[in-house]
Amino acid sequence: APLHTNEAAERLCQELVAEINSSGRAYLTLTRLRNRSAVRLGLGNILTTEEHLRAVWNIIVTFMESSDKNNQSG
Repeated sequence: APLHTNEAAERLCQELVAEINSSGRAYLTLTRLRNRSAVRLGLGNILTTEEHLRAVWNIIVTFMESSDKNNQSG
């Protein structure tokens, strides 16, 4: 299914959270916002730096790029 469909977007959010959490490199959660899935990253630790945030963002971008390539070839 194209990534722009609600069902595909929901599945992608779930896969993103599961893969990143299982890697142990970050911990994300799913929530609902306006009846759609949204990914959350908790940044409440006083020791969290911009570098940590950028690292997680890079993990997310890499996942999305990989997902996009898999979606195009599949």
